[in-house]
Amino acid sequence: MGKRGRAGLGLLLAVWLAGVAANGARAGSSEHDQQYAAWRETYYGANVIEYCGFITDEVTDGFRRKVQFLRAWSGMPAAIEWRIRVWAAVRADYQYMDHSLGGHRTWCETDGLSAVRSFLAFRQRDMAREASVTE
Repeated sequence: MGKRGRAGLGLLLAVWLAGVAANGARAGSSEHDQQYAAWRETYYGANVIEYCGFITDEVTDGFRRKVQFLRAWSGMPAAIEWRIRVWAAVRADYQYMDHSLGGHRTWCETDGLSAVRSFLAFRQRDMAREASVTE
């Protein structure tokens, strides 16, 4: 299967998974919408960071802390979380291929660095919260 075939298949899978995830949420539920958006953003960001080579111990810790928070906040069933993870991986793969040779640099500077900043900021807030609880 060629690159176009894989990209088309990946896009089809992403659309299907997005539909499945959307059907799982209660209609009109803004809290569920926020939860799904947070999960999608988190896993997509993690995939972009991996593609772009921005993985550090601090970023990984921020990602881990955010996932831990999201699991406690949303109570998302593991099967839905897995579907979101697959959707995010497919979306990141598609975006990487869509930016062609060298074009991924801009993608890394926008989506990649945005995800890095998000995970680092979450880590900093979570560590500050932990410090204030122990005092």
